[in-house]
Amino acid sequence: MKKRIVSVLLCAAVAVSMLAGCGSRSNSSGDGAESSDMEYVKDKGTLVVGITNFEPMDYRDENGDWVGFDADLAKAFAESLGVEVEFVEIDWDNKILELDGKNIDCVWNGMTLTDEVTSSMECTDAYLENAQVVVVPSDVADQYQDEESLSGLNFAAEAGSAGEEELQARELNVTPVTAQADALMEVAAGTSDAAVIDLLMAAAMIGEGTSYADLTYTVSLNSEEYGVGFRQGSDLAAELNDFFAASYEDGSIQELAEQFSTLQSAIASAEKIFTLLDVKPTVKDPQDPVKLDAIKGRIEFKHVWFAYDGEDYILKDVSFTIEPGQKVAFVGATGAGKSSILNLIGRYYDIQKGEILLDGVDIRKIEKEKLRAAIGQVQQDVFLFTGDISSNIRLRNENISDEA
Repeated sequence: MKKRIVSVLLCAAVAVSMLAGCGSRSNSSGDGAESSDMEYVKDKGTLVVGITNFEPMDYRDENGDWVGFDADLAKAFAESLGVEVEFVEIDWDNKILELDGKNIDCVWNGMTLTDEVTSSMECTDAYLENAQVVVVPSDVADQYQDEESLSGLNFAAEAGSAGEEELQARELNVTPVTAQADALMEVAAGTSDAAVIDLLMAAAMIGEGTSYADLTYTVSLNSEEYGVGFRQGSDLAAELNDFFAASYEDGSIQELAEQFSTLQSAIASAEKIFTLLDVKPTVKDPQDPVKLDAIKGRIEFKHVWFAYDGEDYILKDVSFTIEPGQKVAFVGATGAGKSSILNLIGRYYDIQKGEILLDGVDIRKIEKEKLRAAIGQVQQDVFLFTGDISSNIRLRNENISDEA
């Protein structure tokens, strides 16, 4: 759901009108300038873009290259100028100093068009809409649903960011940190009660399928617009406005938004897969397993006690026998232990007391692979894999014939 929000935000935000500029649309480089900024960039052959690690706008891929919605837009703009793009990671608090010192040519990193920014830089028109949102642990989110409930919380926010500005304006307690990702780490570690970050970043980095699955966002403190900042008087701002307008007209900017929505979903899915693969199994195979040549299928529970957590037992002294070929249904209310019994037969968990026997052998003495290969299980939540019906029934096991 969070990743779909990234898609909606990006795709909707690119529809922002580009008629209301925030800076001068002058095509000159400003009074006293030796040459235009565009000529300066073309002469040196590079557009140096100041950024921070701000997913999904700018971040490094597995090869260490800068990618993202803003990064790819910057690459396309540099190409339109006939120059190469160079990304420089900057201290966000010193962005104006970096720009004026010509260490970078522009600031292009999901930058909110605040009064400070627009008075210190030559800005483009807004090309994305955003907001500053409050991030809290999911288990307490219901306590913080409006601004009044935020009083007394200790916040973390990126130094010099719009989030820090919003908190200071409300006279709330805020600890400045180096980056928005650090603000999330503060909340996850419990050293801050909450964080304030950009909505686009929140949608990409917190919630189900992310590294911060236990965090969520609640209150929106403002609505804001993103723009790109150049040196005061730069003619590149007007040039980029024209580039935005043309990209919006031909649909390329919308395609880029959709592309990064898909990429973010893939990243989230990969994170969940790798997290699952990293889990160490708690149910282990016996050192000297019993080999069953032919399994008949007699299942017996003998005084079984089982709890997922401590001594909060789901099953208490449960005993029953299922004979080979016998059909048995487990019926009961939610939480009665029906699914738990099936999971225990396949030894996905170990019981605390008693025995579970398969053909008279304790299942803890049987290799898990051999045990589970003898069990056919149909989940109540059906998922169809790519392929035909027979391959879904076989689950890619080619040893199962059509006749079987």
